[in-house]
Amino acid sequence: MTKQKQKKKLTPKQEKFCREYYLLCNGTQAALNAGYSKDTAYSIACENLKKPEIKNYIAELRKEAEEQFYYSRSMSFKKLEDVQQMALDNQFIKVTKDGEVITIPKPDLIAYMKAEELKGKMSGLYEPETKQEININCMGNIKIGGQTLNLRVGKKPTPKEE
Repeated sequence: MTKQKQKKKLTPKQEKFCREYYLLCNGTQAALNAGYSKDTAYSIACENLKKPEIKNYIAELRKEAEEQFYYSRSMSFKKLEDVQQMALDNQFIKVTKDGEVITIPKPDLIAYMKAEELKGKMSGLYEPETKQEININCMGNIKIGGQTLNLRVGKKPTPKEE
């Protein structure tokens, strides 16, 4: 599919979302930067990232950048694998009283696991954390996300209110 055909399917907001997502790798922030409202940014980001034309355009942006900078996701992934191998090959050198040098394997498991986490994130295995704002006012109302719940002190809530 050519770039021209693909761009015709996307609205200007969606194109901006794609460019922002490519730079930030954060759907909610990309949606906000593209001009979507704060209340719907998370939902729009989730919805947009499921659309094939948006996925394709983001992939195209990545491919263009890889060609331009001669650095790819696969190269980054390979470097993380190299870091993991170095972490496993890490050794502790000990010199005995007799002057004998002993090398003891001492893998750096923290570096190994961090590289593994980054590889997982690059592969899209982790979902971004969602944060929900909770507001409680002095009148007994609680606002969770976009929904307001009324609290009644001393009364048992009805099944509908639970």
